[in-house]
Amino acid sequence: MRYRLTLTTPPESEPVTVDEANLHIYGVNTAQDPVTAEMISAAREQAEDFTSRGFLPQTFTMYLDGFPGASHNSRNLYSPETWELVHILLSHNGEITIPRAPLIQNDDTLGIDFIKYIDTTGAQQTLDPTLYQVDPQSDCDPVRILPAYGKVWPATRPQPNAVTVQFQVGYADAAHVPARVKLAIKQTLADWFENREAMVVDARGKAQELPNSAKEILWDLRLF
Repeated sequence: MRYRLTLTTPPESEPVTVDEANLHIYGVNTAQDPVTAEMISAAREQAEDFTSRGFLPQTFTMYLDGFPGASHNSRNLYSPETWELVHILLSHNGEITIPRAPLIQNDDTLGIDFIKYIDTTGAQQTLDPTLYQVDPQSDCDPVRILPAYGKVWPATRPQPNAVTVQFQVGYADAAHVPARVKLAIKQTLADWFENREAMVVDARGKAQELPNSAKEILWDLRLF
């Protein structure tokens, strides 16, 4: 399933505080709070990318060129009873896999804010939540979205980004973030502090690589 994923609303806080990070890196609180805060955000982002998770509440928008499965198209076949040419519209029931976890669920949306699509006339429609079902599986498995029983995905216009899915992921707050995630972030910060000249960053100052010690801690949390 090919898709494009964008972060719509970033988390409002971090799993590790500046004081906690400074104590782990330096052993004491320091005056380098702004630098530490930037490093915490960079380490959290890299850990989230590595595990395919969101550690604190955040919203993503996912774009697909169509609903998954065999594409909606038509086919001409001969009826075996009459040998007459019949026109059959093929539909599909593939699953949409949410590429981040854990899904924030509530009674109304099950963590899915909406599913929108461009219909065959070119108009954008919002899919009624009663037409699909959300299978949360478990915290260690990707969430799946499938058509409700007896339903099929609607036909879409064949164009890029014809389907849009907005969803929310993250643990409730820093207290609910797994302890090993916090440890991995602090281990990353310590490694970057000790090896500043070797730390490669992009234009935004985002570190490009987690240290192996952090990867080992996070490995079992990876979704993919």
